Amino acid sequence: MSIDFGKEKRPARVVLLDLLSDEEWHTWKECRGAGGMRYSARLLELKRQGWTIESRGSDSEGKDYRITGEGAPQPKKVRVMLEEAEVQYLLAMPGLPMSTRQALSDAYGSFQANRHRL
Repeated sequence: MSIDFGKEKRPARVVLLDLLSDEEWHTWKECRGAGGMRYSARLLELKRQGWTIESRGSDSEGKDYRITGEGAPQPKKVRVMLEEAEVQYLLAMPGLPMSTRQALSDAYGSFQANRHRL
């Protein structure tokens, strides 16, 4: 008996991209077959890489997906857990980049509005 090791294992994201690359509609079942049980996470990875992916339908049969083009990759985001006092300190700090200040301010505002639920 012989075993064929000629096939190289490819990441599920690459297999899913190969499926969708014809820019035709594909059912969720086809996408799951290519991308695995977590095909929706693979779709999100492709979107973050810059691919434009459309979906249609949401009835009991599930959604269909297709790639319509390639754009700019999404910037990486980081989740940071800070104590409330640390956020107040950072917001008072001069020279903090405006994008960082805005993100901190938005997160702190949301925290203050919802702190009674925590």
